[in-house]
Amino acid sequence: MRLLALAGTNSVSSTNRQMIAWIAKECKEVEVVDLDFLPLFDGSKVQDSSVDDFISVIKEADGLIISTPEYDHSAPAVLLNALAWLTNEQNHLWRKPIFLLSASYGRLGGIRALEQLRQVLTSDTVQAYVFYQTFSLSQSLQAFDKIGQLLNDGVAARLKKNLREFLSTIDSKGGPLA
Repeated sequence: MRLLALAGTNSVSSTNRQMIAWIAKECKEVEVVDLDFLPLFDGSKVQDSSVDDFISVIKEADGLIISTPEYDHSAPAVLLNALAWLTNEQNHLWRKPIFLLSASYGRLGGIRALEQLRQVLTSDTVQAYVFYQTFSLSQSLQAFDKIGQLLNDGVAARLKKNLREFLSTIDSKGGPLA
């Protein structure tokens, strides 16, 4: 099984990057993919090789884990840009299993960004399989220690449980919609 994890931010100090790194340590099937290299989507049919490579890697994945911050009640532009490239001419996310997460400095844990992404990904034009459970980490600046471990054992256990359920959903009989 090949899973890709995307931190929907270009901030190097993002707690969403920390959460994705933590997941990659806990789950050996997870490979982290960076979004910083993608050019801005402009609707043209011209793509450079970085976009082609990105699309190819996503197409080959059995599932995606996307962690997003919330900027002004929304998902960041870098993540929406990546989604635009993946659904422009051909929809490379159709029926792709996706687990949505958010780490946010505030008390709501990025739930508005998660809801926005769910609407985009389950729309008639995208039709990704978005895992029913999301994971939201509030007050994320206080959630990790200096080496990137989650400080709260209960939070870590809940995230591991959600990951196991997501993995079993993908693995059951060839995928969630096979």
